[in-house]
Amino acid sequence: MPQRVPAAFGLLALVALGIGALLRDRLQWYDAYAEVFVTGLHSGLALRDARTISEVGPYFASAMVIVAWFVARRRGAALGELARPLVTLGFALLCVEFLKLAVYRDRPFTLGSVQHDSFPSGDTAQVALCAAAALHLSALRRMAHDWLWPSIALVGSVTAIAIAFSRVYLDRHWVSDVTASLLIGLLFWGLAPRWVVSLRRLAVVITAVVVMVMAGPRFVLPSPMAFDDEHYLELPVGAVGLPPESPGERMPATWTFRTALARYPLVHFELVTPGDDAPSCLWLDLDLDRNRVASVPLAPRRDTYALPLPRLTPGLHRVRLQTRERCGHSLHPVPSFRVARVSIEGVTGHFIARF
Repeated sequence: MPQRVPAAFGLLALVALGIGALLRDRLQWYDAYAEVFVTGLHSGLALRDARTISEVGPYFASAMVIVAWFVARRRGAALGELARPLVTLGFALLCVEFLKLAVYRDRPFTLGSVQHDSFPSGDTAQVALCAAAALHLSALRRMAHDWLWPSIALVGSVTAIAIAFSRVYLDRHWVSDVTASLLIGLLFWGLAPRWVVSLRRLAVVITAVVVMVMAGPRFVLPSPMAFDDEHYLELPVGAVGLPPESPGERMPATWTFRTALARYPLVHFELVTPGDDAPSCLWLDLDLDRNRVASVPLAPRRDTYALPLPRLTPGLHRVRLQTRERCGHSLHPVPSFRVARVSIEGVTGHFIARF
């Protein structure tokens, strides 16, 4: 393959990362929209498969690098040639770790002490970077009708995309996190052969990582999980209880409000559920002006949700939250919950009434 092709892909990845940085204020809306779509696909079997892919994927990517190294060595590549892609890979992994330490972003799901390092996805970046390094190694001594390079390209791409999807599916990362990691891998594949990793650059990155560990993150990337939008409308809840009307059905809580300005609105709310686990077949629906705009399953031990709204026009609107049972059988008993907090992010306006 001509060297111009990887370089072109690398430049495209760099441009895409730059566009994402410019549109970072809109990322939380797209992330919330994608999360609602992905969580609607959840099932017990698929969750187990996604966990397996997420756990095995990084080891599989490392194995690709080892196989490519041995094949290139058997084909006559010198140790110096083989060392350069590995050193560059280590340098790139350190840069990804620096990004994770420097950027403060809430994950979709509370993970205890490691819930603010969502960007970028480390597992996805590791797999994408390892696949790119394996491609560099396999390209050192290519043969006529070579099977190694296209095989690594296909398997590495599929593995990286599968890992990215599994991280979003398991509520461990936002779509923008894994997308950035895939673009970093593409950037590495396209431009790494032109990098010169010196001891000075390596020392700078290691020092930056140490400083970030000691000082903490310096950049904040908006997350749908954070009540941090400067334009928002807080809806009063008080002690809004949602008692069960019948097994599997909940009485809705409704708010009416008037908007003056709306950008990319999100309904951000916190729930209080009795007990430790919410039933797996209990879903929460969000209606806007009598139209259903989002539905998500209530996950165990999760109390914060962010659901995207369509672009709101200035005027009067009504939102309603209600739960429903999606199983084919009744739950006995169906746990009740109450709304602890509701905020519409990305809008300005005022509250009118609650029902």
